[in-house]
Amino acid sequence: EKRARGRLSTNRQTQRYMSADDLLADFEDEDNNEAAVNEEEEQEVEATVEDDDGVDEEGDALMKAGEEKALREKTKSSDLEKVAPLLHSARFTHYLGRLHDTVAKDKAGASGSSSGKKRATAYSELDPEYQLIVESNDITLEIFSEITTLHRWICDRYASKFPELEGLVLNPLEYAKVVRRLGNEPDITAVDLSDILPASTIMAISLSASTTSGSKLDDATTAQVQRACQMAIDLDAARKEVLEFVESRMSVIAPNLSALLGTTVAANMIVAAGGLTGLCKIPANNLQMLGAMRKTAAGFSSATTRLQASGFIFSSDIIQKTPPSLRIKAVRQAACKAALSARADLFIDPSEEPGKVGRDMREIVEKVIDKWQEAPPPKQIKPLAAPDDKPKPKRGGKRVAKMKQRTQQTELRKQANRMAFGVAEESVMSGDTSKGLGMIGSSQGSGKLRMAAQDKGLLKAAKEKAAKRIGGTTTSTSGLATSLAFTPVQGLELGNPEILARMQAKVDQANASYFGGGSFKKVRTQEPPK
Repeated sequence: EKRARGRLSTNRQTQRYMSADDLLADFEDEDNNEAAVNEEEEQEVEATVEDDDGVDEEGDALMKAGEEKALREKTKSSDLEKVAPLLHSARFTHYLGRLHDTVAKDKAGASGSSSGKKRATAYSELDPEYQLIVESNDITLEIFSEITTLHRWICDRYASKFPELEGLVLNPLEYAKVVRRLGNEPDITAVDLSDILPASTIMAISLSASTTSGSKLDDATTAQVQRACQMAIDLDAARKEVLEFVESRMSVIAPNLSALLGTTVAANMIVAAGGLTGLCKIPANNLQMLGAMRKTAAGFSSATTRLQASGFIFSSDIIQKTPPSLRIKAVRQAACKAALSARADLFIDPSEEPGKVGRDMREIVEKVIDKWQEAPPPKQIKPLAAPDDKPKPKRGGKRVAKMKQRTQQTELRKQANRMAFGVAEESVMSGDTSKGLGMIGSSQGSGKLRMAAQDKGLLKAAKEKAAKRIGGTTTSTSGLATSLAFTPVQGLELGNPEILARMQAKVDQANASYFGGGSFKKVRTQEPPK
């Protein structure tokens, strides 16, 4: 809005400018103002983002508090016509008259069965029956709101008689029926409530009534409370008539949703959502909770109240025939398909067979549920693999050879494992057992522990390698050999005779190859004549 107002003021001021300089100067001022506005908006957005985590919870709390406050203000009036004006309004009476006439025509066979009509010809936006169906959705929401208001009004008046009853009976309609049945009776335990409430809740009411601090109501208040209870019951009866009418038209309004979940569940969902369009706007994860009600576990305390994980979809036949352990998963699956079916009903193709999408969705859900119930496949006994007689590739190299050398069998162990033919071996006692010596120490053996030939070769190679590393050879030398040498330069010199011998051999070889084929000759020169 600030930007729009700034641009509008700029356009108006531009008409009054006569020079381009003034116009450009004003544009610069306007840009500066707009930049300041942008900075303020960015700061507001940052502050909003920082507080975004607590906005949802605070907003919900404020909304509930506002609704509760408005409901309290509305129920302060003692005139029931102002508290719940729908039941006796002319619009509601006219609607019920039209509804009864349409139902009577259906029963008489004047309009025929609507299930055989096509939606394209049966219901258009100008069709009175279609308008009646749309109005039925609005009326149902208003009826629910009126029942909630009457429930709060009755609770406020009847709390002086039995204040604990509100926490024991949470359903508004059941509460109205119980209050109408109890009335101003001094002995509440003597009143039969078995046709309204379960036995656990009745027992909790009896226990609370014996210790209640309430007092008897006066006649005027009792009459008003009884009238309010009757109004709530009448509104609920009218709501049931509306649901029956909408249910009878479900095969035309929502054929796919009806084929998936049934006409009763489809009617309840459409009415609760405020129409087919409103139902299509609800995501699948919220669609499965549509129609969920709070209930008490035992009826002894309001602290035990919890929200049922079931709504209208839970009461459909496709869910009820599912095993209890799989119903929650089946509700999620059916909710996803219900959202698709509702959108297919909203944008239906007149040339398509009615309910085909819903029937296909139902088959998919049933196949998935059947798949969940299938037993796991038996474990297959796999045959052993064919033996491979080919030699396995083995790693070679110096590292593997050294590893084998460290772990190879010693010569002593080899002699102990051998036995001479027809000769008893010697044995030694080791504790309580005897140990055979094999051919160790026998005449057929070598009589000594010799190393294998390959061991000798390895040992010889190791010695040569060590000798090269220290600059010597492995050949044996005389013990009288000395490493001292006398040189004309340094005098007494300590050296390795073998190295010196090899060096001298190299020098002699080089001299022999260079000077071996030549000799010195003496050439006489003639003296020049004098």
